[in-house]
Amino acid sequence: MAKGLVSAGEVFNNWTVISEAERDTKRAQQFLCKCICGIQRVVKKCNLGNVTGCGCVRATPKPYKARAAKAKVPKAKPVALPPKHIRSMSDIKPPENTTPRPEYKERRKSTRERIEERQEQVRLSRLLEDEWAL
Repeated sequence: MAKGLVSAGEVFNNWTVISEAERDTKRAQQFLCKCICGIQRVVKKCNLGNVTGCGCVRATPKPYKARAAKAKVPKAKPVALPPKHIRSMSDIKPPENTTPRPEYKERRKSTRERIEERQEQVRLSRLLEDEWAL
């Protein structure tokens, strides 16, 4: 942000101040500035240090940055449609050399889930003790 006196010829990021312009409706000081690409615009004093330019910098391509190598995931093979002579899925026999699917493994419960489960067990056991004590 430009502070203090601003004079013609000063450079703020990509803006070069040409002259002072009329103040805006809120009486903020403005300057006629020229961007490095040649575009002239009126810029508020408070934006002189914050705004880098007219937007031309964003339009230029960014320099190439080498990225870290990512692990390549193999692409899924396309599924072949069954032959026309097969009427339903029950007609299809699985190949004999296939390995069975691994069974579903339940995820490990968090500490909070285990605490809540234990509290529920204690609550139920107390309820049962109260009912059976009568």
